[in-house]
Amino acid sequence: MAMAMATDAQLLDRLLRGDTRSLGEIYERYRVPLFRFCLRMVKDTALAEDAVHDTFVKLARQHSGILHPGALKSWLFRVARNEVYMILRRAAPMPLEDADGVLDPSTPHDLLEQTERASLVHAMLAALRPAYREVLMLREFEEMPYAEIAAITGSTEGAVKSRLFKARLALAGSMAGMQKERMR
Repeated sequence: MAMAMATDAQLLDRLLRGDTRSLGEIYERYRVPLFRFCLRMVKDTALAEDAVHDTFVKLARQHSGILHPGALKSWLFRVARNEVYMILRRAAPMPLEDADGVLDPSTPHDLLEQTERASLVHAMLAALRPAYREVLMLREFEEMPYAEIAAITGSTEGAVKSRLFKARLALAGSMAGMQKERMR
């Protein structure tokens, strides 16, 4: 009989009672989504790994500061966000890294098109200001609800929706401009 997976609140409760195994379970549950978020924000594997590592170090040291057990996910993403912004403030722009370079297209032409398209999308995302890029990443890639994004970013749901709308509008405008350019 399979054991039911512990909820975030249960894991945090166990951690608060000194059960360090729950820290490992939290790590396994959130390391990949946190890494994806951090990588999309800083565009560098090593820097993203550093941000995730520092997030979990802070969890190990400061978990008693999480006031609401159901807010573990938001707390982790907020800490990761803060780590990302520290990295962005002190780091020079880094070249894009192809995180999806494992595809095996059927022809060299397909590979060229996919690479070009991915590079353009990455460039368009990178061109967004971090405040807009982060809400887009959290909503579209991490599929978080507006309330959770607001909690992570320290803003209101309305501000999140506004930033998301503006980010999508900017991306659509960039894509339309590129499409017109290709047709010439």
